[in-house]
Amino acid sequence: MKNLEIDRKSGITPIFQVMFNLLTRQMLGAAADFLCPAKSNDPVAFGPLKILPYPIQQQEGQYDMTLEIIDTEKDLFLCFEILYRYF
Repeated sequence: MKNLEIDRKSGITPIFQVMFNLLTRQMLGAAADFLCPAKSNDPVAFGPLKILPYPIQQQEGQYDMTLEIIDTEKDLFLCFEILYRYF
């Protein structure tokens, strides 16, 4: 680490941090339809509410690399996020 001249913080791993998250319909219920891109503009029912996904610009994550997979039983939705400042 000294040769790389990187400021080392003792609470953070020295190379990079990675997160892998696998979510299933069994875990998410109807929220799986909301989290995955809709193939139509049909609203998702949450009790008496009907909601549509709202796209949000990519925000900087808590990890250097994140791979999230949502299994809706019909499709797999993959989201890969990376902090480009390191790569």
